Amino acid sequence: MITCVYLTGDTVRVVKGAGSSKGLRIADAAALTLDEGALINGIVTDEEAFIAAVGPLLRRYCGKGPVSLVIDTTEIAVKHASLPKVSRNRLQELIRQEFLDSDKGDDAIYDYLPIGGGKSSVEAMVVQARRSFVENYIRLFSDMGIRLNSITPAMCGFVKLAQSCATEAPSVFLAVDGVSLSSILLIGGRYAYSQKVRLFSDEGTEEYGEELAKHVDSLRQFHSTQGGQGALSGIVVYCPDYEREREYAATLSRATGIEAQPFRGFGRPDGGDAFCAEGSLIKYPKEINFISQLKRRKEAEKKSSGSFNKLLLLPIGIAVIVAAWAVMLALENQALVEDNDIKLAYVEADSTKAILLRAEEAAERVSVLSNKVSALERGLGAISSYPLPSSGVRDDVQGAATATGTVEVSEYYAQSGRLLLVAQVAQPDDANELVENLYSLGLFRRVSYAGYQLLQSDGMYRVNVECYLNADAGR
Repeated sequence: MITCVYLTGDTVRVVKGAGSSKGLRIADAAALTLDEGALINGIVTDEEAFIAAVGPLLRRYCGKGPVSLVIDTTEIAVKHASLPKVSRNRLQELIRQEFLDSDKGDDAIYDYLPIGGGKSSVEAMVVQARRSFVENYIRLFSDMGIRLNSITPAMCGFVKLAQSCATEAPSVFLAVDGVSLSSILLIGGRYAYSQKVRLFSDEGTEEYGEELAKHVDSLRQFHSTQGGQGALSGIVVYCPDYEREREYAATLSRATGIEAQPFRGFGRPDGGDAFCAEGSLIKYPKEINFISQLKRRKEAEKKSSGSFNKLLLLPIGIAVIVAAWAVMLALENQALVEDNDIKLAYVEADSTKAILLRAEEAAERVSVLSNKVSALERGLGAISSYPLPSSGVRDDVQGAATATGTVEVSEYYAQSGRLLLVAQVAQPDDANELVENLYSLGLFRRVSYAGYQLLQSDGMYRVNVECYLNADAGR
């Protein structure tokens, strides 16, 4: 029995159970939404508030069995890669090369999850995280009396859950969780492509279902443009609420013409609303575990340091012996000439005690400031998960203008990824061409406009376009 602690958004979810590629067994599950500011996009930003709120929950559900921490955060980089079957050291080097553009440098730890492959190669999810990031979570949970056995990214649990439902024919796995939609395109029963987007319609409305259908259509178009063989033949829908799960499956079947099934109707148990944690219960022969990789890193550093020290052992040993004799002689001489009463009086003096007290107070202030700096760093990491409207995005948007028109960025709302554009087109029908051009950039999950206005000055038509950037746009 494994206990998975899943951090996502502002919520902590706990799932206890066991699983394999053949099925899942959920023994217990719970969820806790934290007060604002304690947990942002899966990152703990207020340790005191987090420990106070989450500590009792974890002590209740995390017994003596293994505890796995699953984190949904952009602080852990995840990629899909095809790697040759080579030695572990060589494989680590190849994984490192997958992240050459990363800014983590020597502080990075790497691992991988095999998800398929052949005789000479392996298809894998390769991951990277900062060493300090892993060490901070080990310390944080230790402060709550919890010993972590592993730390893994949420995406890998999602992939394992999706592949447990996959068929050989191309299909889509959707995980719908309020304002968040995660999807995986599966080909030949294996991961091919994934995407995570925000949903802006009210849950349970007709517009909400339309957003889901449009997302499936975008995956279908992607599969087609990549030269994929065969049409999409199935959809599996996961939702915290089983009734809505069935409702969304029926909506998608009608809107897309593809047979959609609810996850639980697919023969899987109801484990609550922690789909990435459920997937993490499914065990593969080789798992991602940043804690194990951190231990290997420390052992390698210790071994390297030990080998160097052996080369210096003899001269250092001689120097230590000589120094020890010198110290012993000095101490014996000092013992003869110093008065112990004078020493005792110095230690007990009020001025000495005052100095020690000020030092303790200074150490406490340094500790408080250090915690605040750490919280700010984690907050910046959470903010970095927003879409990035870089100059490259702006140039792509301007390049999407029709042959006789223009398009400019008017406003941007970072938290939602909402981008407002002002375009000018020669004919009203050109507005549809503009929307298609913007969709084809692959930057947006939603593009729309509401009418147009004739400009008397030059006879052009003004169009206000509303776009929503994908989570990874501009990165």
